[in-house]
Parts: sequence; C-alpha cells; structure tokens
Amino acid sequence: MAGEVRRFGDFQFDPRTGELFRGGEKIELQNQPARVLELLTRRPGELLTREELRDAVWGGVTHVDFDRSLNFCIRRIRMALGDSTRQPAYLETLPRRGYRFLAAVTVRAGAAGKSRSLLVPAAAAFVLGLMGGAALAEEHGLHRLIVDWLHDVTLSSGEPCPWASG
Repeated sequence: MAGEVRRFGDFQFDPRTGELFRGGEKIELQNQPARVLELLTRRPGELLTREELRDAVWGGVTHVDFDRSLNFCIRRIRMALGDSTRQPAYLETLPRRGYRFLAAVTVRAGAAGKSRSLLVPAAAAFVLGLMGGAALAEEHGLHRLIVDWLHDVTLSSGEPCPWASG
C-alpha cells in the first residue's frame, strides 16, 4: 500500500522509504537493515527463515558473506530499536532458523513523521499571520494555498481539520 506507516511500540516505520521514527525523531537505519525490518514487520509473529531473508534482500544468488551481512542487519535493527537479545521486545532469534518480530504492528496510511513535528504548523501559522490572513486571501488566493499545504503536511488522510470552524 502506497504511503503506509507501520507502528509498533513507540516506533513508526515507513517501509516505502525505509525511515524509522521514535517520538517524531528519525533514527538512522541503513538500506539493508531497513529492508530486513520491512520484511519482519510485514509478518509480525511469524518465523522468517534466514533463507527467506536472503532471497528477499540479497537475491537468490549472493556474492557476499550472507551470514555476516544478515547478522550485521539484525544488530543494526536491534540497536535502532534499543532491543536486547536476552529479553527481546521486538526481535526474537530462533537459532539456525531465522527471526520473528514480536511486537504487534498496526498499519496506517500517511507519512511517518507527519503528525509529530510542531515546527511546520508553527512556521505556517507565523507565515499566515505575516501575510495578513483574510485580506491577502481575498485578493491573491494565497491563504487557501497555505491552509491546504498546512493540512497536507500535518494531517493524515481522513483526519478532521482542527482549525475548521464549527
């Protein structure tokens, strides 16, 4: 689904872009670990074998040290999620078999960082105030463009407008 965001715990993951957020803050995750996380969060609670991960991320014919690469990806995901191997909250290892994503995953349409940043609406409100609002809106139509942009940046599809009057 285009534009879907997967939520688990305090995290939001955009599988399309590979971006991971916690509390609105972006957490760095390289391309291959993001691809592994995408596969794991697509099938939470299910075992993903090492072979399934190899085929999906590296292709059927690998010319890299696959075990090392997969172990690197799993370590990076655990670091990004603050997870542990001894008491995992997100990622369980099934030795010699594969991995299981433990947390419940909910899917929601929208961009992962959209609803968390207050800087964009504050800046937009400041700009609207500087423009003189209604007077300029009537004359140039800029007010409507900025309000539409503000809605697009801060709201997910289908959310009601908090600025709409009664």
